[in-house]
Amino acid sequence: MAAAHPLQPYALAAGALAFAALSVATARWEPPAPSCLAHDGERDPFPGEYWLCSRGESEFRIAPLWPWIARIRALPAALSAAYLLALLAGTRAMANRSPIRLPRLRTAWNLGLSAFSAAAFSRVAPALAVSMWRLGPVDAFCAAPSQDGPSGLWGCLFALSKAPELLDTLFLVLQRKPLSLLHTWHHASVLPFCALQALLVTGPFALGVAMNTAVHTAMYAYYAAVEWNLLQGPLARRVAMGITAAQTSQMAVGIAAAVALGRRAARGDGACRFDGTQALLWVFLYGTYLVLFLRFADQAYGLRGRVEG
Repeated sequence: MAAAHPLQPYALAAGALAFAALSVATARWEPPAPSCLAHDGERDPFPGEYWLCSRGESEFRIAPLWPWIARIRALPAALSAAYLLALLAGTRAMANRSPIRLPRLRTAWNLGLSAFSAAAFSRVAPALAVSMWRLGPVDAFCAAPSQDGPSGLWGCLFALSKAPELLDTLFLVLQRKPLSLLHTWHHASVLPFCALQALLVTGPFALGVAMNTAVHTAMYAYYAAVEWNLLQGPLARRVAMGITAAQTSQMAVGIAAAVALGRRAARGDGACRFDGTQALLWVFLYGTYLVLFLRFADQAYGLRGRVEG
């Protein structure tokens, strides 16, 4: 039975607080002034950013969408709160029912998310890499990510994709599998978090997109391969350990970047699209993810035993 994790009520309470906090944060939100993003248009186009991109991707511009974005700015937080309530209702509804497997649908779902993540990574990562090469990591993460062109389009799609990713939990509930605190908290919090980063056009948003899509490309492909018995036994375990290590490293890098940018913002660098409040939010969320991933690695792979050994 899909029993609730003993700490899941705390995740529910935290989700409610996240909903309230994001509602307050976005209540008076306005589209960023063009002057805030002026340097985006000044940078030379990087040919690799447009590799195999369609004309629609290259011609994408965010400005016409700002009014629509302003109208739905509180929707991610509402979806996150609804997700937590639906999770509790779903586990109760399936308590006395037979598991529903849907293996083909799960495989198609995982392959679709893996392909989407690979496409997003191929558009966002090259632009970020060139920015890091030209400006250095700290300056690159301070600069507002491109809102136009292929990288801008796929950054927007990435933020939007966190809503359908909530359906990951549906498959677990239908199979009556246990829901971990890591899974519940991560899915409930990452949607409003990514939405807020996209709304505020924070500097390290592109870094988060690149890291997350790289990991998700491998993770969802792994799920599909296991579903079709293409990965089994020790090899599957080693791949799973590698993915967990990548996820954990992603959180550590996110924390380090937030601390570095927060210190720079504290020195009054007005060119940095980041501030102390965002730094605290990044450290808090990425810190909870890091702790939960380390806890999962210890339970699944005996991390402490390996370290102590």
